[in-house]
Amino acid sequence: MAVGYRLLSFVLGYAIGNISLGYIMGRIRKVDLKTHGSGNIGATNSLRVLGPAAGLITLVFDVLKAVIAAALAFLTFSNISGATDFASIRLFMAYAGFGAVIGHIFPVYLKFLGGKGIATALGLMMVAFPKTILICVLVFLIVVLLTRYVSLGSVLAALALIAQCICFAVFLPSFLPYQGTEIYEAMAFGVITGLIAIIKHRSNIKRLITHTENKLSFHSKPVSEDGNKEEK
Repeated sequence: MAVGYRLLSFVLGYAIGNISLGYIMGRIRKVDLKTHGSGNIGATNSLRVLGPAAGLITLVFDVLKAVIAAALAFLTFSNISGATDFASIRLFMAYAGFGAVIGHIFPVYLKFLGGKGIATALGLMMVAFPKTILICVLVFLIVVLLTRYVSLGSVLAALALIAQCICFAVFLPSFLPYQGTEIYEAMAFGVITGLIAIIKHRSNIKRLITHTENKLSFHSKPVSEDGNKEEK
């Protein structure tokens, strides 16, 4: 039964992760994010193509996808009498959060070509291992502020997540709200998420090496409903 609960949690998260708000807002404006800007449906490309408001809304929602999925898992399993204890519920919440990350990166209705998962990974960290958040966010913010490369900040934050997950699981398991082998299950989510995020940034890494990567700018012109850049 525990395996079934894990699968249900993951599927629940995956379904929520499939909701790509940036892509939906673009389609409402008759703009396909997959054919504009970087071709990504996440917050950074929403910012570049649709403007700051759309970028911020997409960012917040992408983070909340993992949180909402985990909250639904908690409500589901906490109402099943005798189904599990609190520690296991936390693990099911982690499965749901991880499912949201995978759903965001590989949405079925977009032929498994979704975002890069950084924002939703932050939501997973909030749910599954909040003690990793501070270092990851600091790494991301410092790198982006110094270089204005969101991709570089994302890759280094993903590496920081992987390193922390391994260190917690091996050296500081008592810091985590899990028991026994559940610790390694939860930490595997962080490691896998970080690795996928880095792989999804492989084209960005190539552009960083060749110094052709786009830098973050809040002054880019959003695309109008006819698909062209709006003139200011």
